[in-house]
Amino acid sequence: MRNRTLIVAVALAFAAGFATCYVWNKSGPEPLAPNFETTIGFIGCSNTAQSVIGYESVGGNNVWEIPDGREHDFDGGAVRDWVESDTSFWQTFDNYHAANPNTRAVWWQMCVRNEDEPTLEDALEVVSGIKDRIPNVTIYVSSLPSYRGGVCRITGTAGIVRGRELALQLTEFSEKGDVIPGPALRPHTLEELVDDGCHMNDAGMRSVGEQLRAFFDVL
Repeated sequence: MRNRTLIVAVALAFAAGFATCYVWNKSGPEPLAPNFETTIGFIGCSNTAQSVIGYESVGGNNVWEIPDGREHDFDGGAVRDWVESDTSFWQTFDNYHAANPNTRAVWWQMCVRNEDEPTLEDALEVVSGIKDRIPNVTIYVSSLPSYRGGVCRITGTAGIVRGRELALQLTEFSEKGDVIPGPALRPHTLEELVDDGCHMNDAGMRSVGEQLRAFFDVL
């Protein structure tokens, strides 16, 4: 009898835990606080989010704010990951856009993995996704910066080069002139990176933040 009672108790506890997880997954992350001042959104990957956090840390306030605890919202957002319209990346984008309803421009940092070969058609799908959500938007496209004195294992050299090529192709292909070059970030130094050789430390984020301010805060 005792064993049967124990089994029932464990089953109920498991069911309660499952229900809690289900509700959490259905509810998703907490909504973002509304901001009617920012006019520039962004898409990209973890490096892009780090760049925006660096921009905020040096006083920038025209680009979507990433709240504390949400710095990983865009992790893994390479070009190919943004192509499908129903991915979690677009759900994240929609969440940020809803909180920043006066967005008029979007910065797209084109993150490309070493083994990927995204095409111009892939990139145009992403452009369409942005334009469908924000009519008359201006899109600024940039590649990831290169690495001085090292190579990021995620992008390799090929990913950096392909990102540059795609950014150039998009601006040349734009018929309305609404896809234009974004900030050209200088190469990272080893002193600006954490141990993985890809992502920025605080000094690196501040450095990129200053570069973004020099570009976006004078538009």
